[in-house]
Amino acid sequence: MRSLAAWVATLAAMTLLAVLVVGRAEIATDLSFFLPEGRDVESRALAAGYDRPGTLLMVRLSGGADNRDTARISDRVTADLRAESAVALVRNGRPHVDAALRDFILDNRYLLGPSFEPDHFSAPVLESAIAGELAGLAGTSGWAMRDLFPRDPVGRYRAVIASRALSGGPERRHGVWMDDDGRALLLIYLTAASGDVAAQAQAMADFNRVIEAARADWPDIEAAVSGPGIFALRASEKIRGDMTRLTAIAVGAVALLLLALYRSIALLLLAGVPVTLGLMTGMLATQGIFGSVHGVAITFGAVLAGVAVDYPIHLFGHRRMGEAAAEAARRIARPMAVGAATTFVGLLALTQSSFPGLAQIGVMSATGVATALIVSRWWLPRLMSGAGPVGAGHGMSAFWTVLQASPRGRRAVAALGLLAFVALALSAALRPGPVWETDLTRISLADTDEKILDQELREALRLPDVRRALIVEGADGQDVLTKWPEVLDRLDAAVSAGRLGGYPPLTGLLPSRAEQEMRQDAMPDAAVLQEALVRAVASLPLDVAILAPYVEDVRRQKQAEPILPEDLTSGPLGILYPAPWLTDEGAAAMIPLVPPIDLTSEDLPSGDGTVRLIDLVQIAQEIVGGYRREAITLLLIGLGLGGAVLAWGMRRRIVRAALPPVAAVALTAAILLSAGISLNLFHLLALLLVASIGVDYALFFPDYSKSDQDGTNGFRSVTACCATTTVVFAVLATSSIPVLGAIGTTVAIGAVLSFVLTLCLAGGASSQ
Repeated sequence: MRSLAAWVATLAAMTLLAVLVVGRAEIATDLSFFLPEGRDVESRALAAGYDRPGTLLMVRLSGGADNRDTARISDRVTADLRAESAVALVRNGRPHVDAALRDFILDNRYLLGPSFEPDHFSAPVLESAIAGELAGLAGTSGWAMRDLFPRDPVGRYRAVIASRALSGGPERRHGVWMDDDGRALLLIYLTAASGDVAAQAQAMADFNRVIEAARADWPDIEAAVSGPGIFALRASEKIRGDMTRLTAIAVGAVALLLLALYRSIALLLLAGVPVTLGLMTGMLATQGIFGSVHGVAITFGAVLAGVAVDYPIHLFGHRRMGEAAAEAARRIARPMAVGAATTFVGLLALTQSSFPGLAQIGVMSATGVATALIVSRWWLPRLMSGAGPVGAGHGMSAFWTVLQASPRGRRAVAALGLLAFVALALSAALRPGPVWETDLTRISLADTDEKILDQELREALRLPDVRRALIVEGADGQDVLTKWPEVLDRLDAAVSAGRLGGYPPLTGLLPSRAEQEMRQDAMPDAAVLQEALVRAVASLPLDVAILAPYVEDVRRQKQAEPILPEDLTSGPLGILYPAPWLTDEGAAAMIPLVPPIDLTSEDLPSGDGTVRLIDLVQIAQEIVGGYRREAITLLLIGLGLGGAVLAWGMRRRIVRAALPPVAAVALTAAILLSAGISLNLFHLLALLLVASIGVDYALFFPDYSKSDQDGTNGFRSVTACCATTTVVFAVLATSSIPVLGAIGTTVAIGAVLSFVLTLCLAGGASSQ
């Protein structure tokens, strides 16, 4: 009856947690897991564009009968894409200014763009400008500006557009952009940020629908697409796929192993209770702290079931004949608590990491381990009816007898392990590669073909370099804008001299607030402007009444509030304008640069170093290096705390308990390095798990002087733990996500080494 009541309470608790997980847990599969979280200039520069609208898609189209036909394809696809709500702007080389963008610039033309001369509104200057516009209206293309003339008779709008024109790009054939092979090129700016995976998926669905519609007229159309949003979308798909696949395989593998070991569905269900509760509480804790749970953390947490299941395995395996489950739990409580505590404090240290991904894994894993321990120690025995040992020996007695009778063999294996470590350490020391991973492409989620296509499209479209950019820092956003005129003048000179290919067209569109206020002071009142216009058109074939909209426009802009960067980013220019962003030190803005980039010190304003050329790859390496140093510190703290817990729990047996995990960590690291694998942050996490696994094995491995039954039970439980851990982390090693693959490979190797070294070195560490 008590067991039935306990099962009812367990199912109720699991149902409640499941409802909370489904209802509250927000599962993320974007790239935020891998992005820096700091507000310093370097971190913000590295993550620039991830969370702001206007992500860029680069498109290459082919399938036309000739270049003229390919140009028709380009025009058709461009026109159809402009009708899609997810698309903010499409450029294919033909002159085009979006209506909303045109209206915004027209409405604010005197507050935007280059400054104007003090005599801009004088009668002689107005007369000359108006006469020039009238002459243009009489030309063959004058019809295009005829409706605009009453509002802008001096051509100010065209001056602003020309100063920061959406020009440049690759060569045109039949009016559209094409590469050297005659394939059409398009630039698509989406309304969503690259980090908005759902919006990226919808945009790609819209794009594919447009291409399919065009295939009705051009069946051979082929489209190649790349861009930050595409990388984020494909990475999300990989993460989601691995989360589903690896979790299912890992759980299934553990279930099959437990069935093979214990041949009992009941014990399988019992083992699943602490693991399931641990995973769900870990997800809820992570959700509560971070606001979401990333798919990588969920996958790691699910695979960590191979470690959490150790606790019920020990409870099952160490029950003696005629012994109640609660009594067995009390008897093994000390080594179980010490082993779990060493794992918990190590993972708890990782929760303090400033790297979001590592901190999420730390929170989820530490919570899961603690929950699994508590449930296994105090609740699981209530669910187990009957008494006595569970499962059969499955030949373990014979193996245990052989091990007991082979002390020389164990010492020989230990000696071979020492020789292997020396050889591997020498090999690792002599290898040419670095110990720590500095090439971030090795942990990228993008395939080689995707990277090649992205580079090809960037070069063909003559887009800014993804690696080098200019950073302008200031006390605040307005200070940054104040520095831009001098910066851009120097960059323009570098472009003219051939040392720079260019920079984004609308970079200098917005002057500082002070500059805008100076312009407003220079604008005449409506009456003064009206009088100047009367004199200006006196000798021209024009009625001054036609220019009333111009007078109204100037009056309105003179009285308007100055335009701030946030006004641009929230308006039609937001997708194109590189607005300053806040940092810990003030504000900064990044100006992407188009190759070639051969800037010298003369091309940058001299002074306090607030204008500097940066290398984003180098910044990423430095940030990762900082995370690595922080992680090493946290891991050392965790290992120190774990060692203290182990020393307190084992007292005089500390050497026997600590020697196998220390040796396993050292040997695993030596194997990885000698194999040419440089270590990264996630290898460090994996080595922490190896140490925890080794401690668990050493604590529960029986003394070789134990009786046959106790020795067999202890040997069987440690063997089962090794089997489940090795299998689930071997599954993780197959992940297409490099960081998960690194963890899986490392822990699978380390678990096997921990088991073998425990056989040879730790007999007698158990205090049971």
